[in-house]
Amino acid sequence: MAGVTNAGIGSGLQLEDLISVYVNAEKAPKEAILNQKEETTNSQLSGIGQLKSALSTFQDVVKKLTDPKAFDQNTVAITGPNTDAFSVETNNASKGNFQVEVQQLAKGTRLSSAAIAGGSSTTFGAGKLTFNVGDKSLDITVDDGDTLSVIRQKINDAGGDLGVSANIINGDDGARLTLTSNTTGSANNLTVTSTGDASLSALSTGLSVTQAAQDAVITVDGTTISSDTNTFKDAIAGVTLTAKAVTTGANTLDVSRDTDGIKSMIKDFVDGYNALKASLDTLGAPGSGGDGDDSVAGGALAFDPLVRSIKNQTQNALTGSIEALSGGMDSLYKVGITFDNSGKMEILSYGIGNGPSGEDRLTDAINNNAAQLGELFARNNPTGNDSKDKGFAVKLDEILTSYTEPKGAIAERQGSLNDTLKSISQQRDDLTLRLSNYEATMRAQFDALDQIVAQYQSTGDYLTSALASLPSVKSKD
Repeated sequence: MAGVTNAGIGSGLQLEDLISVYVNAEKAPKEAILNQKEETTNSQLSGIGQLKSALSTFQDVVKKLTDPKAFDQNTVAITGPNTDAFSVETNNASKGNFQVEVQQLAKGTRLSSAAIAGGSSTTFGAGKLTFNVGDKSLDITVDDGDTLSVIRQKINDAGGDLGVSANIINGDDGARLTLTSNTTGSANNLTVTSTGDASLSALSTGLSVTQAAQDAVITVDGTTISSDTNTFKDAIAGVTLTAKAVTTGANTLDVSRDTDGIKSMIKDFVDGYNALKASLDTLGAPGSGGDGDDSVAGGALAFDPLVRSIKNQTQNALTGSIEALSGGMDSLYKVGITFDNSGKMEILSYGIGNGPSGEDRLTDAINNNAAQLGELFARNNPTGNDSKDKGFAVKLDEILTSYTEPKGAIAERQGSLNDTLKSISQQRDDLTLRLSNYEATMRAQFDALDQIVAQYQSTGDYLTSALASLPSVKSKD
């Protein structure tokens, strides 16, 4: 709009004030509407940001419960003379106490040739070396004139699939070809045969066994168990034991259910749901309206259908039972989780009537039905979309993802609100232009009026002056 103005300078009228009044009368209501719309949009955008944060925070908790292994938490303690002699992993193992000894470790075969006086440059005739490990074999073609070094390289280039490697040890009496198999177990001895030139027998039938392949052997409570590797899966049900060193005596392995860890995870879920509910209640609060001292402001997303939709979907996903688990641990109530009158989750420390408390039901589920507890939350129907066959956490995760994913409902809403802010900014620019044009029009009209009034004032001043200059007429008595 105009910077330096001078409307009314000719006539002396307060035209600048009139122009200002007209322009402000045109500007004020439209600007008030834009201000209110911008304030509301920014408030909603902030609310959507808070909503997204609340959903993401809860989803982080929920995702932990979508993994069935999360419910298979055990504490393992090893005591005795050789606590580092073996490691332990559990998978739905029952609690128990076991005496474990490692009698021997699994090994692969090591072979060595006799000393070859000519060293690594010794040449051999054409033929074939055949390596056998268990039921697998590998052929290495030897060309006429290949040196011991070349043969070593050929074995290493091709022997990876069979787990065989070759080296040359240069001693005072000559070079020795050594062969090592990393395939362990007494049934997997490495043997070498040759065909073709007789010189190749030095690298096959002429080999001595410096280490025979052998099984790993452990005892558990006096029972001997063998394995062709150092890993023993389910030697104790639900326990994978990996031998690392021979023990000098029995070590005590104690496996117990990590009740506190699983219970903490479930309580985090309860707290996370309640925190989300509180956020939804606050953001969607309708308020009391009005300007009185007792009025209560509504939430940033009051009456928003997005908030209502999330509330309904999350609540519906957690009520009822998992039909695929019917007759067993198929509802949240079975694991001690209930809802109070306000819809908050709780795990009661007391029972209703003669029934067990929520804490007791949860503890029993963890100690005696951990696998079913995992199914209740993490069951996922591999065939597709039948929600009746999905656990509570899996269903929740899918619902939350539909809102929080990059192209989900939250992102769409944020995009829409940002577009609204851009539109408001454009409307402000358009209003500024219209007001500028409107002021210019008003100024042109008032400038014309100023000139007309100034002319009339000039004519009036002339007439007044002319009349004043006429001789005065005296009356006769």
